[in-house]
Amino acid sequence: MIDTRNKTLIGALYAVAVALLFLVAIRCRLGHELPDDAAFFLRYAMNMAQGQFWVWNLDEAPVSGASAPLFPLLFVPALKWGVAPIPAVLWTSTLVGVLALTWAALLMARHFGYAASCALVALLCLDSNVMHFAGAGLETPLTFLLLVAALHALLAGQSGFWLGVAAGLLAVQKLDLVPFAALLLLAATVAARRIAWRAVAVAALIVAAWYGFAWYWFGAPVPNSFLTKAFHQEEMVKLIGWDWFGEEVFRRHGHWVFTVLALLGVQACWRARKPLLVFCLGSIAAHLLAYSIKYPFEPYDWYFMPALLLLIWLAAVGMGRAAVLIGGCAPRVRGVPAVALAMLCGVIVWRLAPMERQETHERQQWLDKGEYDRAEAGRWVAAHTPPGFKVVTCWGNPAVFSQRYVYDCSFLNRRAGECSRDAHGQCLPEVAPSNYCPAPCPQDLRALYRPEVVIYQNIPDASPAHLPQMSDYEPVRLFDHAFDAGLGNYFFLVYVRKDVLAQASDVGVKAGCLAQGMGACERYLPPPIQKVNPVEPGLTLTPTRGTLCVLETGTQAPADKSKPIEMAGWAVMEDRKSRPDSVWLLFERAGQRYAASASGGFGRIDVVRALGLPPELVGAGFKLMLDASSLAPGAYDVSVVLLRGDQAQACHVAEWNLR
Repeated sequence: MIDTRNKTLIGALYAVAVALLFLVAIRCRLGHELPDDAAFFLRYAMNMAQGQFWVWNLDEAPVSGASAPLFPLLFVPALKWGVAPIPAVLWTSTLVGVLALTWAALLMARHFGYAASCALVALLCLDSNVMHFAGAGLETPLTFLLLVAALHALLAGQSGFWLGVAAGLLAVQKLDLVPFAALLLLAATVAARRIAWRAVAVAALIVAAWYGFAWYWFGAPVPNSFLTKAFHQEEMVKLIGWDWFGEEVFRRHGHWVFTVLALLGVQACWRARKPLLVFCLGSIAAHLLAYSIKYPFEPYDWYFMPALLLLIWLAAVGMGRAAVLIGGCAPRVRGVPAVALAMLCGVIVWRLAPMERQETHERQQWLDKGEYDRAEAGRWVAAHTPPGFKVVTCWGNPAVFSQRYVYDCSFLNRRAGECSRDAHGQCLPEVAPSNYCPAPCPQDLRALYRPEVVIYQNIPDASPAHLPQMSDYEPVRLFDHAFDAGLGNYFFLVYVRKDVLAQASDVGVKAGCLAQGMGACERYLPPPIQKVNPVEPGLTLTPTRGTLCVLETGTQAPADKSKPIEMAGWAVMEDRKSRPDSVWLLFERAGQRYAASASGGFGRIDVVRALGLPPELVGAGFKLMLDASSLAPGAYDVSVVLLRGDQAQACHVAEWNLR
């Protein structure tokens, strides 16, 4: 007879160990600041903690601006108990993520065995995306929890009340999860061989109750953020293509390994687990189809987390199946499946860990530098301006930490379909550059509302020596830790309206480095082109044929040496598998050579797709601003030099005319 007490004890110890593993893996992937979209949820939660539900600004009409309207509710208890905002978000998200993923591991152990469960834990902990978004403050942890609840109901053979609850809550959590809810009901129907009417009725009741309430309370049944992204982000320049979703889920980094293992998992479930396959494969396919047809303008990585979780679930089933098959080759030797599983996990971790580690480093760099700049801009406003000042900004972090009334550029504080018009009913025109701020009705919020404070990101060609100017506004503070960290020409500016400048404190100096004089701004200025030492290693090479180099901008027309000159392109090493450590441009004329260093690491997903390069080369782009004042006018041959370790490669790319 099996000792159920020992079995329960083993299960409890396993659950504790798995939960601790997930806790450590998630916390190691987080930064000190919130991803910007998480701050939107935080702002709603902070207002909820003050008793006003789903409002962007206190004492104004409710607006469903969050794409997952239930998620901010999770933060309210911690905020009410006095926990600081960022810890409240990160720890609440992490604990919900740990709960969801531990439940998934226990569910896998119960229905597919501990081998498959251990594989699931290993794959989840390895993936930096899953671990980051399981605790970063976006809606992913609650989505994971609802997906695992759906898997539990399905695997337990439920087709009634609780399965209907799971389906209904999935449909409420996010609009892109409505197909998941429908497929869960379809899977229950396949399992029972009859329509699961009770589950359908319960799910329909939950959906009708929520969306009916939303229509009454917010003025629209769907979130305003969904409408903005669906109808107005088409105006934005697309940074990704239609194949972004499939690339990220099935191939990116080591996801092709998950895909291969998932195929084995499908084979293992084909006969006995068809309802599970209906739910998992159908949901993945629905997400793939939706985001291939209607993809966002930039890579919102957390959008594909539900599909990725289900893919990893199937991959873990496949790994467990592989361990059993290997064990069948030596049935008289105990422990063969466990050894085979451990070896397979070890190989996968060995191959994928470096890429996952790099991704975590890059994400944390941005959180701790770029998002820090955004948040600091808001904190400066909170500390140095009167409470009655109003703010225009385009991001969540400055909106949250400014603690002011905020006009959001993406119109999260507007009811659906509402826009500002003049006395004749026409949309007010937009008169200032606003490339970062999509809006349902084109207009300039600064001109319309005349807020006391504006927080903007610099335009690409600006520097502290040449700040973007706004009529009637004075730049008073600059935050540029992202620039100092080499993350690109990013800095965030706080402007105060000139007629109220006296009411703000600590504005007696100009922004950023200008406070210390022009010398402190030299790091922003275009680097001068230097004459090359003939014996300098790497910069006297003969061009090679195999290197892939393209200089796309800066050489098409004659350049004026009296002005800064921008050049940009992309380059990868001859093996087509690696990026250079540094990129230089060489300019040759009349036997003289001159060189300038470029900044690399800029995203070029178009190049990766067009040439079939590994996804790790997505950062193959480079840019530089040149000070060519030291060069004589005339025609120059331009080459790109790539340095990596002790390797140096070069390619001739263009002829350049300087006047």
